[in-house]
Amino acid sequence: TRVDGTDPNPEMAPDVINNSWSCPPAEGCTDPNVLKGVVEAVHAAGILTVQSAGNEGPNCETVKNPAAIYAASLTVGATDSTDAIANFSSRGPVTVDGSFRLKPEVVAPGVNVRSSVLGSGYASKSGTSMAAPHVAGLAALLLSAHPELRGKPDLLEYVIIVGAVRLSSTQKCGSIDGSAIPNNTYGWGRIDALQSLAILPLHQVYFPWISRGP
Repeated sequence: TRVDGTDPNPEMAPDVINNSWSCPPAEGCTDPNVLKGVVEAVHAAGILTVQSAGNEGPNCETVKNPAAIYAASLTVGATDSTDAIANFSSRGPVTVDGSFRLKPEVVAPGVNVRSSVLGSGYASKSGTSMAAPHVAGLAALLLSAHPELRGKPDLLEYVIIVGAVRLSSTQKCGSIDGSAIPNNTYGWGRIDALQSLAILPLHQVYFPWISRGP
């Protein structure tokens, strides 16, 4: 819509949203489900929501703040240049809402990532807030290559997950051993744009429904 709420045009909606923030109890989110309805509504509208896992690792059960905790969120942890999990990257499972949900779903580079900074110039920053934009960017790349994925966030997430490089951990979080895939440290693994793109030329064979309507 316009700023005043008039002239709604759904065609102008984004295809993917990156959320590099959280809402902890100290900021008023004492109910862990406070943003659940919003995230689910956005997802139902055909928009992929990518969320930073948080920087409260290395302990388990540290993915604990909205909106990273929700099933409708594609939650992202951080790795370094050797594919090792960042010490600060939050781990699952999600216990704050009693779901024991596996999180994150995937990981991406988030240690010493070169980025623009406020004012002017560039600097190297670390955090899951540096990792999540890699996943949002991959989603945009996939949508550019295959516009038929637009409005299908579940399928878009699936392609990202299937293409990820599988990574295991010595850390056991919750009932899931770190050697299992997925696990609560790396999720399904580190995203791989080339592998995710390679999956899609076969979509008419394996994913015949994605060329249909939303």
